[in-house]
Amino acid sequence: MMERRILPQAHAATARRRGRLAAALLMALSLGGCQKKTSASAAPAALPSPSPTRTGANPVDAAASAPDAGATGPDARGGESAEAGAADPESAAGGGRAPEEIPCADPRPLAAVCRCLRDYVEGWGDGVKGTCETERRIAEVQILRVKTTDRHAGIQYFIVHEGPGGASVLKLLEHHTPGGGGVYRDFSIKEARARALGPGRVLWIDTIVVETEISFSSRGDPTSKRELSRSEGVTVCALTTPARRAPFCLERFPVRERGIDEATGRTWERVHDLRLDEDGAVSHLPVSGAGADRATRHKLW
Repeated sequence: MMERRILPQAHAATARRRGRLAAALLMALSLGGCQKKTSASAAPAALPSPSPTRTGANPVDAAASAPDAGATGPDARGGESAEAGAADPESAAGGGRAPEEIPCADPRPLAAVCRCLRDYVEGWGDGVKGTCETERRIAEVQILRVKTTDRHAGIQYFIVHEGPGGASVLKLLEHHTPGGGGVYRDFSIKEARARALGPGRVLWIDTIVVETEISFSSRGDPTSKRELSRSEGVTVCALTTPARRAPFCLERFPVRERGIDEATGRTWERVHDLRLDEDGAVSHLPVSGAGADRATRHKLW
């Protein structure tokens, strides 16, 4: 009788313990879910940092007012409406000036110009050494040749003007790389002269660049030679102007070009006329040949 009374009590106690464990487990699960929801909702979204130049500005407005990364219009280039150095039919005086950086442009003794140009050319790479010599002398102008054996630095020709305050470089006339591997280039000065033009004086330099393909035998003897291209062009500089501006040069104007069309194997040729007027106008006019540039006009003064 005692066992029959104790067993129901034991079962009741076990049931109560299981109930408490189940309740505790349900509470723990409930609390865990609440904590996950609370932590997920409490994490703030990342806010955009303010622009360093427009603190407190609306990010949408800032993005809308910022220029396009790839924009190339006039506003993105500081107001320029044409390529630097591009010819314009009504360009102002000096508007066709070559855009490349001019080394050794500050006046100094002529010997110092040679040293400066050697330093400039030798800066093309480690171990590059150059020699500086006068290629041509035309009135108060010298064409200096800085020669190296480096295939990148090559041979560079500079137009140097000697004035009362010293000598200075006006322009890089030609950066000549002789080439190799079967294709070779030759550079020559056809004509260089200074002359009066109306109230001023100008420098006229006619140069020719020829690219030739040469084949060699196993013994190193040339077996065939074919001209690939020929370009004759004129560089014009203003030495004196009515307004007494400092001397400067325009870019090289092509006057006769010839080459081979690789697709057809036929030879093509383009011809331009270069005219200098007493009012300082320089007109570059197409004469013949497909693809000739449009007529352009520059002003020396």
